[in-house]
Amino acid sequence: MRPPNTHWIRKFNDRAKSVTGTGRQVMENEEIRGLQAELLDVLCYTNDLENQIEQLEQKLKDSEVVSVELQGGNF
Repeated sequence: MRPPNTHWIRKFNDRAKSVTGTGRQVMENEEIRGLQAELLDVLCYTNDLENQIEQLEQKLKDSEVVSVELQGGNF
């Protein structure tokens, strides 16, 4: 599982930041479709992460011993 591409979402956010007052922006169909597809990807990715967290929580409940090992130089 890889994080979703957020090109269109970032582009939309940049455009929204530049609108001031009652200024209007026109979005082409390609931009809207790209934004919709990426939002759907983000929702699916979030759902997958929630499912993984739920599975890990269940494994943690089912296990009797939990060991944590820290590796690295600076914490």
